[in-house]
Amino acid sequence: MIPSAEPPDGRGGFHALLGLIDLAVFLVDPELRTRPCNDHAHALLRLEPALLCRNHRLHLRRREDEHRLNGLLERAIGAEAGLRLPLGAPRHAGAGSLRLLVAALEGPAAAVLVDHPRWRRRPDPEALKAWFGFTGREAELAARLAAGLGLAEACEAMAIKETTGRGYLKAAFVKTQTENQAQLAAFIHRVCAGFGLRRFESSPPPRIVRLNKSRAVHDPNEGARTERSARGFVGVGFTGKQGGVGTTKPNR
Repeated sequence: MIPSAEPPDGRGGFHALLGLIDLAVFLVDPELRTRPCNDHAHALLRLEPALLCRNHRLHLRRREDEHRLNGLLERAIGAEAGLRLPLGAPRHAGAGSLRLLVAALEGPAAAVLVDHPRWRRRPDPEALKAWFGFTGREAELAARLAAGLGLAEACEAMAIKETTGRGYLKAAFVKTQTENQAQLAAFIHRVCAGFGLRRFESSPPPRIVRLNKSRAVHDPNEGARTERSARGFVGVGFTGKQGGVGTTKPNR
């Protein structure tokens, strides 16, 4: 029996809750039969060529990805509830990527959670301009990259040539002292997490402190410390009255 997306009392509260999540949610039974559980799941099946549901089974375009997914589902079903097994599955060529997570549920059953790049919250470009000194176009590009888009897809959305986008990207590298697109996106998210912000536009932007090599300074007016290595900024920590400074370790 395919698991239901509704609780036993039939009030529909669980389905309503799933509608608030920016993820596609699928429930899977021990026979690997699958049920899409929210609007994002139905939309994903209509729009995403890398993933489909046929004969109540979830399929991925790449055979090796599908084998991995089925293996994770078999591990999760019957396992202790709460087990989470990540799997990333490429989308069609030229675009970003889906992120899949298999979670064990009581039942036994499992859930497949799918994150699509278009559902990821995009940082506010105005905040990025204030934080890093980006121009408007640099900030817009950086925000799209931080939201999970690839360079080609971000440039297409901005209606600019990819060569122009690469110029903006190089300027963003210099201003954040990062070296590649992955570092830039990770650094933007690290800054956001360091200041305890879920969304960039929810608070006024703090000041980012420029540092000399191998030094970390702390701005008493903002209560934050930014740390960098010789390779560039590596993290931001938030300091409060009741604790020390939290920092992130540099990437190797």
